[in-house]
Amino acid sequence: MTPSSAPRTLAVLTGGYSAEAPVSRKSAAMVMAHIDRTRWQPILIDITPSGWAVADGRGTTLNRADFTLCHPDGFIQPFDGALVMVHGTPGEDGRDAEAAHRLRLLGGRVPDVQVRDSM
Repeated sequence: MTPSSAPRTLAVLTGGYSAEAPVSRKSAAMVMAHIDRTRWQPILIDITPSGWAVADGRGTTLNRADFTLCHPDGFIQPFDGALVMVHGTPGEDGRDAEAAHRLRLLGGRVPDVQVRDSM
């Protein structure tokens, strides 16, 4: 696969701080199960009141300061985009998108954030 045709890295944000978090996780699971992996490399990020976790089982972490993946081998990977599947806060109220746009204004590399309704 050539670099131009390689799948683009997509953050799939799920969970959240409200009682709607389980619904968000079901929506994100559907996306993860059906996304075209020839075009996208989806990375599931679970948001809970205790933190944001990369759900890859390999110990990858998320640097929220610049919204990059930090792999256990030290490789830093930016995202090409984000799919916000968070129901309630911080997704539907726009806090995720607001933070991403604020980082872009401060010079950080931030993906294009698109808020989508799961219905």
